[in-house]
Amino acid sequence: DRDLNTIEISRTSPYFSGERAILDATDATLRTLIDASRDHPVIVEGRTIGKYVYPGSDVKLYIDADIDTRATRRAGGLRAKGKDITTDSVKHDLLKRDEQDQTRPYQ
Repeated sequence: DRDLNTIEISRTSPYFSGERAILDATDATLRTLIDASRDHPVIVEGRTIGKYVYPGSDVKLYIDADIDTRATRRAGGLRAKGKDITTDSVKHDLLKRDEQDQTRPYQ
């Protein structure tokens, strides 16, 4: 099973999200996304979209949902996949990752 939606991936991805090797590995996909949106306005979400995919965007927003709602939804999804996890532990991980994202330098 090669599930990317795991707590382990969520915990470690902030350490790799800005690494050049990771960005190079997804370069073809990013070029396709950028080319497809060149002539049409788009709304795109993601943790590194504003810095690496569309660094020259006219508008960039940081939007998040209520932490308890996010934690409940994520924990439920993980439990549905057979993970033994508490909503509190998911909430803790989300808060930590949010803080990393909010303090990461953007161009």
